[in-house]
Order: sequence, then C-alpha cells, then structure tokens
Amino acid sequence: MFYINRQLLRRREVFLLRVLPTLIVFSAFTALTMLSWVTAKNNLVQEQQRLLDQNNMNAAAYIRQQLGTYQDVMRGAVGLFNASDSVTREEWNTYFQVYDITKNYPGLQSVGYLQVLPKANHTQYEVMMAQQGYQGFKIHPKSESAVSAVVSYIEPHNPNSTVVGYDMYTDPTRRQALEEARDTGQLVLTDLITLVNDVSRENRQPGFLMYIPIYKNGIVHNTIAERQADITGYVYAPFRTYDLINKILLEKNPSYALIIENVTPQGREKVYESENLATIKSAASSISSHAVIELPSASWEITGFASTGIVSRPFRIRPPSVLWGGLVFSIMVAAFIYMLLTSRAHALSEKEERNIQEAKDELLALASHQLRTPATGVKQYVGMLREGFAGTLTPLQHTLLDKAYDSNERQLSTINEMLFVARADAGHLKMTQERLDINALVKDKVEEQKNALKTRKQKLEVKIPKKPLFIIASRQYIGMVIENIISNATKYTHNKGTITVSVRRQKEHVVIRVKDTGVGIAAKDFNLLFKKFSRIPNELTDEVVGSGIGLYLSKKLVEAHGGQLHFESVEAKGSTVSVYLTHVD
Repeated sequence: MFYINRQLLRRREVFLLRVLPTLIVFSAFTALTMLSWVTAKNNLVQEQQRLLDQNNMNAAAYIRQQLGTYQDVMRGAVGLFNASDSVTREEWNTYFQVYDITKNYPGLQSVGYLQVLPKANHTQYEVMMAQQGYQGFKIHPKSESAVSAVVSYIEPHNPNSTVVGYDMYTDPTRRQALEEARDTGQLVLTDLITLVNDVSRENRQPGFLMYIPIYKNGIVHNTIAERQADITGYVYAPFRTYDLINKILLEKNPSYALIIENVTPQGREKVYESENLATIKSAASSISSHAVIELPSASWEITGFASTGIVSRPFRIRPPSVLWGGLVFSIMVAAFIYMLLTSRAHALSEKEERNIQEAKDELLALASHQLRTPATGVKQYVGMLREGFAGTLTPLQHTLLDKAYDSNERQLSTINEMLFVARADAGHLKMTQERLDINALVKDKVEEQKNALKTRKQKLEVKIPKKPLFIIASRQYIGMVIENIISNATKYTHNKGTITVSVRRQKEHVVIRVKDTGVGIAAKDFNLLFKKFSRIPNELTDEVVGSGIGLYLSKKLVEAHGGQLHFESVEAKGSTVSVYLTHVD
C-alpha cells in the first residue's frame, strides 16, 4: 500500500509541478495565437471587402464616364441639326468621319438620326431618301400610328443593315423611351431590348438605345405640349451590353466578377454578367458588394463578387502563417518550459538521491564491516569442527556442518561485495595492477564454475585463443568481474541451456564475452540493470539467491580499469555481456 501511495504522490507531483504549468503556458500562448489568427482573418476579409468595393466603384465610374463620352458625341450631332435648316446624308457622313467612331469610341455601335414625320408623308419621304442615295428605301414595319420615328441616317453605315427605314414607334419599349425624351427634353435610355440587326442572330445579347430629342429651331420649350408640337427628330445610339462593357472594362481580374442589372418598377433585367461569375460566386471565400450606376432615366445596379485571390499574397498567407507559426511557437515554448521544469526537478531529485545514497553507503560500509567479523569467526569455528578438533563427527553432523559452511561462505561473499561497492562508491578501491594474461585468468574462472554448470546440466563452450593476450589490471578485481558474469549466466539459464565464453582481440582492446540462452531481459527493464540492489523479476528470480549488486559492482570495476561493459539481451532468448579492456603487448 505504501508503494502505491508513493506512486500516486509522484504522479501528482509531476502533474502539479511540471504538466500543469506547461499546460497553462501552452494555453496562454495558444489563446494569443488564436486571437492573432482571428484578427488576421478579419483584416483579410476587410481588405477583400475594400478591394471589392473599389472594383465595383471603378467599374461604375468607368461605365458612367464612357456613356458620358458617348452622350457628348450625340449632343454634337444635335448641335449639327440645330445649326442648319436641314442636314443631308452627305453632311451627316462628313460630320462623323471626323469622330471615327469605330476607332475612338469602343463600345459605341453607331450614331443615327430618327426623323419624326406623320404617316401621310411616308411616300414622299421614301422618294426623298432614295434621291439621297438610299435605293429602295422603305419605312418598316407597317403601322397604323399617325406618327413615325424613322431611322434616316446612321454612321458608320452598313449597306446590308435592315435598320435604315425602321420605324421605332412600332416597338412599345422604344416608343416609351422616345416619348419620355420628347416630353422631358433630356437624354433617355431604353429598357433592355434586342437590336434590329440582332433579331436574326443566334447568339443574341441584350441591347439598349440612347435618345436625345431635336426640336424645331433648336429651342426646348418649357411645356410638354410645346415640346410635343415642336419635336422634329432624335439622335440615337444603339449598344450591345456585353460588347460595350467588355470594351470598357478591359482589365479582367480572375478573382473578381460582376453582374449588372437594370432596375425597373417591373423588376430586374440582366445587363451583363462576367464569364467567371459562377466560379467566383461559388468559392468558399467569396463575398459580395453592391454599387449603383445612375444613368439618364435608368438605374443600373452592380453586384460584385470576389474571392480571396483579389487580395495580395502577403495578406492571404498571413492568417495561416499566424496560426501555424503561433501553434509551433506555443509548442516550442511549452516544451522549453516543460524541459526546464523537468531539468530542475531532476537536479533536485539527483541531489536528494545523492544525499540518500551517501547515507546508505556509510550505513552499508559500517554494517558490512560489523557483519564480516562474526561471519569470519563462524567460518573458523565451523572449519575446526569439520577438521575434528572437537572429536569425531557422525556423517549427519558432517552434512550439517558442510551446509552451514557453504551458507556462511555465501554470506561472506555477499558481505565482501557490499564492502567492495561501498569502497568503489567512495573512491577508496585499492588496486594492485600487473601485466597478466587474460586468457589464463578466464580459464581459471571457467574452471571454478564447472561444478555449477554440471549441476544444472548446462553446455559450456569456451573460445580462447592459444596465443596469450595481455592487459594491465588487478587480478583480483577483473577475476571478480569474470566470475560474476559467468555466475549470472549460469543462474539465469535453464537446465540444459548453453553458455559461451570467448576471448578475442579487437584492435586495441581485448574483448571478453559471455553469451547465454537464458531468460533474457525485457527492454523496459534495461534501466534497472546497473542499479544497486535491483533485481529484475523473471521466471528464475525466486530460484536464484542474490543481492542485486553484482552487475553494478562489475561495471564499476571495469570502468575503474578504463574499460567498458556492454549488455545486450532479448527476452526469452538470452543475454550477452561484453567487457572491453585495453590490450598491451
């Protein structure tokens, strides 16, 4: 129960002193990261919205400005009629050659003149127009209306066009705009229509017309009745919406799209739509914005859509950079805090462990010394009894004394190991080093273990070169190391197992290797191998008597000679212990 409580206390200490502070720091930095990420995302959306609004306003301004330019051309044509009693076809053509509409006014299809005349004058007017060069001029379509608005001149002129002679009063939409222009004296736009030349086309697009009225003597009267009485004609311009707007908005942004609608009391009519509208509109990051183009007698609404691609790359990469960079930084700071706290905890733990170990070593040295004296005395007295100093012994008495002697020997061996450990830890080992043949020493120690091997019916393989291999070492201590390693291999190998002892030279080292087919050690228990008084549990632990300091002492002794001790093991397959000592010639 005490062990379990210690474990729980240890876990609680780790959580409170290391894990919890680390989590607090990580949470704080993560919260700051998320706040920065949200701010960066909001800034991105704001910049996206700003650029979208700017694009919408620019598009509206470009369209309004360009249509204003076209209006100036039309007003100049009105001035031509106001300055003359009549304008012939040649004069109209000469006037517009200066403008060069096709080159200088992209999007403007043409500029035409409508003659207002009563139905009774149709035949006379057709004859007059034929005399001016319009062979086969006919007013069309036939109408019962008392007044007509007939297309008389148009530049640039297309001989194949069916628009010349067309009576615009026959179409309700055109007539409504004509009458509004006549009654107001202002430029007026029609609602969306199909242009006369586009009626037979397969890929028709929406169109509209702009009208400016012309009055007798160029005078715009104040009353509607006077204007209706003095109207003589109109200057007009036809437009195809897609051709017009594509030529106005020359620069296309792959991350921006728009739709333009004509807003009327009856509803909305689509004027124009970008080719990439569906793609941009369906994008997850898409946002929209509206702008209005106020035109003469018309109101167009622009609805623009933009994805994050409209924003510059630094703005786009800032949110993910802030998020991932902040998370990585939070993890790094948390890891640093955890390592710092762990390092401090380990330092304190090691200091405490050293203090405890020093106290244990002092107690161990004292206890070992006090135990060794009576154990040596017991050995002498038992030995005297075995030799017959107290009289002849019975076979049973001999057997009992032999067991007592062996038990006392094991006790002395354990006490001696404890004394050696205490001296090694205190740095008080006294070694008399000499030049010795390691091959001979290994053979002696193997010979000492043969009885134990025979008892357990274990197979022994010895691989020692014939040529001597020399080292400078303490015969006593290195012999203790070899004896301990072979003894461990014997103890932790099942009956009829195999133990292999080999010696060889490897460059500047002599390598002593003891390999067994015993129970082995699990990887998770490797950290207990060279700790004092630690015995690793396995299926043979209960059968083997030991103090748990053999390997610890062996490693200390090997390192005291400037060598190394390596341990390899696979659970249930055996272990290999290798000792590396410096070779001398």
